[in-house]
Amino acid sequence: PKEVEEEKDEEGAKEDEDEDKDKGAKEDDAAAMALERFKLVPPEERKFVRTWSDGLDPERNLRYFSGTEIARLMGFPVEAPSAAVVERGFECGDDGDDRKGDDDDDRRGGGAAAAAAAAGGERTKRREFSFPPSCSKNKQRWRLLGNSLNVRVAARIAEIGLRGRRVITDAGGDVVAEE
Repeated sequence: PKEVEEEKDEEGAKEDEDEDKDKGAKEDDAAAMALERFKLVPPEERKFVRTWSDGLDPERNLRYFSGTEIARLMGFPVEAPSAAVVERGFECGDDGDDRKGDDDDDRRGGGAAAAAAAAGGERTKRREFSFPPSCSKNKQRWRLLGNSLNVRVAARIAEIGLRGRRVITDAGGDVVAEE
């Protein structure tokens, strides 16, 4: 009887291992599908057209704004005219708190003033907005922006995207029909 119990314990352990492997494989498949569906596209590869809202489905494909998109919504210029000089702003390290201001560079003879003089151009007042190369993660970028996208702005964008689409819901808020 003792040997039979040991065999049952071994069989049970093997079944548990097999179940764990199957569960792990399913989780890996689900993760791969989610990554493909919600993969990040670099801003320079994104294409925006007037019909951007056609594919908007709040039940399936909402996403976070990128740092550059938030900056645009906050009014930062993202494209500089050809004569403009890109000035140096904040730098971020791992925690996003390391700063270096434009004025510090200018006093030492560096920065935009020196770059403009070296290029033979004039310093302009307009700045091009960009994040430093060391600031590659959205979390760092959001921290630099102060997580300050106004909720009303985000709500208005969603409203504009959904305008023209009529969604009928029941009392519980479940979607009954879309027109």
